[in-house]
Amino acid sequence: MEDVSVAPQRASFAEDFIDIFYAPSSVFARRREANPWPTILVVTGLSVIAAYIMFTLLAPVVDAMLAKQMAMATQNQSLTPEQLQGARTFGRMMMLVSSVVGVPILVLVLGLVLWFVGKLLDAEQPLRAAFLVVAFSYMPRIVEQLLTALQAFWLDLASKSSLFQVSFSAARFADPEASQLTLGLLSRIDPFVLWSYVLIAIGLSVTGRISRGKAALGAFVLFLLGLVPSLVGGLMAAGRGG
Repeated sequence: MEDVSVAPQRASFAEDFIDIFYAPSSVFARRREANPWPTILVVTGLSVIAAYIMFTLLAPVVDAMLAKQMAMATQNQSLTPEQLQGARTFGRMMMLVSSVVGVPILVLVLGLVLWFVGKLLDAEQPLRAAFLVVAFSYMPRIVEQLLTALQAFWLDLASKSSLFQVSFSAARFADPEASQLTLGLLSRIDPFVLWSYVLIAIGLSVTGRISRGKAALGAFVLFLLGLVPSLVGGLMAAGRGG
């Protein structure tokens, strides 16, 4: 087995969230046996803050997207302006709540899958380390949320009706009327999403003590599994449309 061990270095918990961007191997090495929950909670908090900033600055895009969704869901009903405004407010609130609940749930689910995939690759990764790796892998996505929000200062938001159109993924360049299946798959071709899977590969290699090649294979399997929600959601949307 290739020696991929990294000598742990002393650093504060706060430094982990800076070092993860330029020295991820060191972070994973020194936190391999750590309790993952402090990291999960901090990442969740940062994600909620970033989501709030993004939804606030991009409110016209979010409202247009919610209005489009409501129009599709209430084709045979007429809603008053007050009902529409209430539905938009509720929609924005639920999007924010999904950040609070969704991040820790996804960390636990993906962490469990990563741990299982690692076992198939002979990794010695503790389950808690798998959760920690996945939690830290969300840091690039938080940066993406903030950069997406900043576009509000130079983009013509009135011409946008979907968050896909302001994303940094390939979905940005697709027809906004394309199917949800197409947009969902294209949204995975995103430098920040790919960055997060690079962190997963590094984390699996360091905490699982396997070669970078095996770890990259494990991260790729996780990436492919991450396509499943887009496939299922797109097919369900296509079924409703048919």
